[in-house]
Amino acid sequence: MTTGVILIIVAFSIVTSGIVVGVVVTQLKAQRGAIHKRKQILLEGIPAIALIRGVHPTSSSMDDNPAVTLELTVTKQDGQTFPVVIKTYIPLIHIPQFQEGKEIDVKYVEGENGRNVEVVGAYIP
Repeated sequence: MTTGVILIIVAFSIVTSGIVVGVVVTQLKAQRGAIHKRKQILLEGIPAIALIRGVHPTSSSMDDNPAVTLELTVTKQDGQTFPVVIKTYIPLIHIPQFQEGKEIDVKYVEGENGRNVEVVGAYIP
């Protein structure tokens, strides 16, 4: 009787561990893919200037670099503008450059899912 209960507990523990490992691996792959996408935008994206309309701190950080949500108006090279809200990580030393009313350099790509914008100088591991 006791052996049966122990086997059930061990089997449950193995299944639970397998599920947890699967979820963690999936999340790590997704995060790695998102970082790769951000780097590709900065390497291959179209340069533009963005006016900061709003800066909102978040409660997260990455490698001691705070995350912020930026409300931007991006001006494309042809003069057209579009609004965007992005979450990014700002190196502590660059925080004074990211204030409401300031202009910053960004790069963007236009794809099937709309525009993706990244801030030049933002922290990407």
